Amino acid sequence: MLLWERVEILLNIPDIGLISAMEPLLELQDVSRFRRAEQLAAYMGLTPAQYSSADKVCMGRITGIGKNTLRSLLVEASWTFGFSLFLSCLLQRICLFIQ
Repeated sequence: MLLWERVEILLNIPDIGLISAMEPLLELQDVSRFRRAEQLAAYMGLTPAQYSSADKVCMGRITGIGKNTLRSLLVEASWTFGFSLFLSCLLQRICLFIQ
């Protein structure tokens, strides 16, 4: 599949623009090199830090190790998507209230 075809697929996702669609494809190149989703998440620095002592395991914030541009893009896209979802729910409630 050509790069532009993949970009067009990602552009169908709500709140994803051209740059947001191209960035992951250009940064990751061949995604098949990651066997599991956990490996991809670790590559982007989205896995939590782990602090272990004897039988106690504590999970911390995301490690932040990895591709900063991809991590930032995903976080901002999630904020936009969440805000859009919030607004659509709010507008639906307002419309129901008006009727």
